Amino acid sequence: MIQRLSRVCRPQGLVFGLLFGVVPLAHAQQSPGTAAIRFLCDGDSLGAEVSINGKFRGECPFDATVPEGVLNIRAVKASGADRERVFEQQTRVGEGTIKRLEIVLGLPQLTAAAKVRETQRLEAERVAREQVEQRERERLEQAQRARAERERELRKQMTALETAAAAGDVAAMLTLGGLFETGVDGKPDMSTARSWYGRAADAGSRQAVIKLTRFGVPLGRADADALAQMLALPTEPVRNVAIRGKDAVREFVLRDAFFVTPGGNRKFSFDLGSANEINRGTCRRNDNGLFDVESESGVPQIVNSASGTYLLGGLLNLEWRQGGLFGPRNSLTVVESTWGQPFPLQAGKRFGLKTRDESSKLEGDMGTRLDCGLSANEPGPRGGRTMICMREVAFSNFTQVMVLRAEWDEPSGCLSQRVVAGGMLQR
Repeated sequence: MIQRLSRVCRPQGLVFGLLFGVVPLAHAQQSPGTAAIRFLCDGDSLGAEVSINGKFRGECPFDATVPEGVLNIRAVKASGADRERVFEQQTRVGEGTIKRLEIVLGLPQLTAAAKVRETQRLEAERVAREQVEQRERERLEQAQRARAERERELRKQMTALETAAAAGDVAAMLTLGGLFETGVDGKPDMSTARSWYGRAADAGSRQAVIKLTRFGVPLGRADADALAQMLALPTEPVRNVAIRGKDAVREFVLRDAFFVTPGGNRKFSFDLGSANEINRGTCRRNDNGLFDVESESGVPQIVNSASGTYLLGGLLNLEWRQGGLFGPRNSLTVVESTWGQPFPLQAGKRFGLKTRDESSKLEGDMGTRLDCGLSANEPGPRGGRTMICMREVAFSNFTQVMVLRAEWDEPSGCLSQRVVAGGMLQR
């Protein structure tokens, strides 16, 4: 089947045919219904295996006798273990013609066997990936079912606790406070926790009082009992006043009966410190009926000073400066609500108010809640009537809680204050 063209063509006819690509049958000795193809190649294409209509015919370059008609030519040459370079072309030859075909191999590509292996590898990876995804879906579904079950159980528990607390169960109130403090389903809610602790404290729970304040200094038994008794006193209806603005607040406190403080205008000095604690200052009523206060507090190594105009005998700041003459100045800018009546001081009575300072550039918006009361006629160190107070100051990230003892000095109208416990709650 394979013949050299030099045997089937005259020399002159061969040169003419190679120049023009096709040689007439008259110049060749060929069998009827056949043609001839000369496969040419050079460089990387040398040695390529050529197949015609799927049948191997030889390595390039060579000449071949082929049947007339449409031929599918494929040449291939290995390029590494899994790749090959391929030439494919479909051509038509007529009976008795000679055709010249140049083989130019393409870029390396995967062999058929390598394609099978690659397909198998990709399929194995797909199956493995789907198995991993299926296991992950099952894990997530199981976790969701477990979380849903925990939430159902928690809701049942919360419903039972809230029902018991509504019926006056102090233990349920404490449990609810603890759940919200540590986080119901991982989300702490300190505001709701304080609310439940407050209800338990109102019901007379000393444990709730201690939890409510998060004391950095242990609260003495007498102070703890006094605080619990004060918080258990009935609260008179809340009066929402919503006074906003520095000037509006000043005008309000000068005319409102809640802030009227009896007593004289004698200058009052106090020193309630010890060898390890500083707590001293002066207080005097001014011409407006408010109180000018200067104080120092802290420890011998660190002393904090404050001065300014105060309300209720020095119990509540109106305008004040911390850290001396060049320290930051703050002002009371909002009075939200009040309850009860501070004066005259009466045992078994509780009073308080909620205010806000929006003027501080260093500390930001501060909201203050103050609760005070006399649970009994207890004389202080100077013989004056003594109340116990709890002050909560809410900053952006935490709430500062302090328990105070305040003794009233009637000749001056001033209240000397001593912090008996305090701490901070993260919000």
